[in-house]
Amino acid sequence: MKIFKDTSLEYIFFTYYIIFEIVFAYNLSFIGLSGFSRVPYLRLGLMLFTVVFFLKDFLNLKLNLRFKRSIKYQDLFVKLFILSALISLPVGLFNRNPIVYFITDFVYILLGAFLFFITKRRNSLNDINVPLLVHNRILFKKLSYFFSLVTFLCILFNLDAPALLPIILIVLVFLNVIIKNYILACFMLVPYLYLVLSSNRTQLIVFLLVVFFLFLRYIRKFFSLKTVFLYSFIFGIVFFVFRIELLEGLLFFIDKHSNVGYRIYQLLFVFKEGIDFSNPFFTSISQRILEAQAVYDYWTTNLYTFIFGAGSGGVIDGREVFNDSSVLNSALLGADKIHNIHILPMALIYRYGLFGLCLFVILIIMAIKSAKNILDSSDLQKVFWNLFFLSWFVFSMPAASFLWTMPLFWISLAMINNKNYI
Repeated sequence: MKIFKDTSLEYIFFTYYIIFEIVFAYNLSFIGLSGFSRVPYLRLGLMLFTVVFFLKDFLNLKLNLRFKRSIKYQDLFVKLFILSALISLPVGLFNRNPIVYFITDFVYILLGAFLFFITKRRNSLNDINVPLLVHNRILFKKLSYFFSLVTFLCILFNLDAPALLPIILIVLVFLNVIIKNYILACFMLVPYLYLVLSSNRTQLIVFLLVVFFLFLRYIRKFFSLKTVFLYSFIFGIVFFVFRIELLEGLLFFIDKHSNVGYRIYQLLFVFKEGIDFSNPFFTSISQRILEAQAVYDYWTTNLYTFIFGAGSGGVIDGREVFNDSSVLNSALLGADKIHNIHILPMALIYRYGLFGLCLFVILIIMAIKSAKNILDSSDLQKVFWNLFFLSWFVFSMPAASFLWTMPLFWISLAMINNKNYI
């Protein structure tokens, strides 16, 4: 494909990755797998695709896992994640966690770490003499047209669009706006907004986040970075104070009976009236609260669980926590072995204990640094990878497993401060 001429492997990978996910998900639907029940099989197929794609790099990779005195947060995060995953193995065995989850939890982290070091190694060897600014503009213009076409095809043929697709689209919209390709940006917003309005509220949050960063990047021209962050803090306070009015404003444009509209209406009702845990209307929100409480209760059981958590493959008995039949009925190993902890910090804490909390703190620090790079960098590729990392981090906050099961997340860790963009 000519779109990939003089293009680094990372962009080629996520383009093929998205296409493969669409096709593979479509094929799984023919054997009766859809919704939550399809997720484990879909992720297994995507994992195998990733391994095959990078097989040559996997075989040639030499790992250096030593901790240095001076270390970047990305390296610290990955190496601490590997250490946490290794420690979680004997903990998981001791707790007799289900073998399927025990293995997959570790394999996802191991694969992600390999992708990080592969990308880091490839970037250190890159020496392609292409005029950077011109190449970046051409690259992202091609990607913008290509993913817009993919999105239109998903809509036209009623195919399930991967969660990654709208994130990539809105990041590309951001880039097109800052280089003043306004017509292309508006063109891309048409299929993007269609996906978002038929998706969940987290995609809408990512959209609002990107719009907010467009505003911050504009005022960054006139103010210092500290002033911009101060304005961000003030904006956050204003948003909280007028949260009800803002949500009502969104519902003026979004049908509350649509998927995302229903979620917004839920939040609006919570802010106005609070949560009635016995009301099925609040099931999706109340379940996450009960889930977080169950994790906290386990974590604080004793010093051992506080430090090490439940280990690799840790599960909770959903029959004692959940009322949501969609969660209980779609559990791969049954309702008594719920593995998917939704809220990101709680998921990390449940699996890795105090180590998991440290991982989340490092993620927060990297997110803040990425925000600074988005506002300050003039390099389009640096902006792309930092904005993707931040967007995916936000997207994964209420759906934790999306973070570490996404190969592009691990690749982005190696790219957000890369000095050898091509």
